[in-house]
Amino acid sequence: MFESLAHLHDTLSLPAPARSRYALSEQIFDLQQQINRTRQEAAVADAIGLPIARLARELLWGEQCLNALLEAWEASSEATA
Repeated sequence: MFESLAHLHDTLSLPAPARSRYALSEQIFDLQQQINRTRQEAAVADAIGLPIARLARELLWGEQCLNALLEAWEASSEATA
């Protein structure tokens, strides 16, 4: 439904915030889940000695994307107040 973290990283694009607050909350939740999965994959890869540079970059980009979505959430909160 939403863009994958890997795609966002590969294109170095920020996700377009969903229009409704409900959809935006789902988008934030989805991205947070993707970040958590990537963090777990990186921990496992590191534990068994696999390279994690790409996963680390994806995590960094994912956190920036999440911050952008959270800023959109805050802006939508102010607009409805």
